[in-house]
Amino acid sequence: MTSPLDVFGKLTVEPVEPFGLMVRPTEPGISITDVPPHTLARWCGEAKVLVLRDFEPLDKESFLGYAQSWGQLLEWPFGYVLDLQVHEDPGNYLFTPGPVPYHWDGAFAAKVPSYMFFHCRQAPTRGSGGATTFCDTTRVLEQAPDEVVTRWKDTQVRYVTEKVAHYGGDVTTPLSSLHPITRERVIRFAEPLDPAEYKNPVSVEIPGLDKESQEALISDLQQRLYEPDAMYAHEWADGDFVLADNHTVLHGRQAFHADSPRHIQRIHIL
Repeated sequence: MTSPLDVFGKLTVEPVEPFGLMVRPTEPGISITDVPPHTLARWCGEAKVLVLRDFEPLDKESFLGYAQSWGQLLEWPFGYVLDLQVHEDPGNYLFTPGPVPYHWDGAFAAKVPSYMFFHCRQAPTRGSGGATTFCDTTRVLEQAPDEVVTRWKDTQVRYVTEKVAHYGGDVTTPLSSLHPITRERVIRFAEPLDPAEYKNPVSVEIPGLDKESQEALISDLQQRLYEPDAMYAHEWADGDFVLADNHTVLHGRQAFHADSPRHIQRIHIL
């Protein structure tokens, strides 16, 4: 194994458009476990999304072990590692090949994780879809007019969904709040899920606004979240690792062909 003190001269770090960083080793045999967690945390804090490609693959146990070296993990009823792949009888839309709208992880959990850590066990067939989408909400706020940002600061959003898989409940949260570490202003929003289209739908309500005003605010927000300079769509390659700042970004998934393989593992780091 390469010494952590020696690994930095053996990595390339390049920007990803419109935001994020791509980290690659310059020679074979280098593992992400050779890179100290505080280095990846710093890069992720600066870039919001960090893609690590062409590193040595890790099995499930090694992936979990490296994540545990970061500190406390969020444990779910299924354990620490979620296998995101299509199920024959899915209880939740996450386990279908359909699209996943923007949301942040931990909205219905006891604690909101700081990082989402993904590992691609098998990438979708090229051209079949399945990219993971990320929105840098600090960019959305920078580009929005002052009066819109002020309105978002004063807005509370209620989310309700039945607990069918590993999450669910009834929560009300601010639409815009401060990042707990950087104190940057961010957006916390989960798009509504139509029960006619999704298993385990999510209803979204803005208390204090009539239906027409709610629809107008949500429609305007969604348009801003999908602006090209605020959204990065990550097309997976076998073995990819992706680290994302869960307090800053929203994320989702593009639909993919039902007969295409796609197996992503995810861990939440508190």
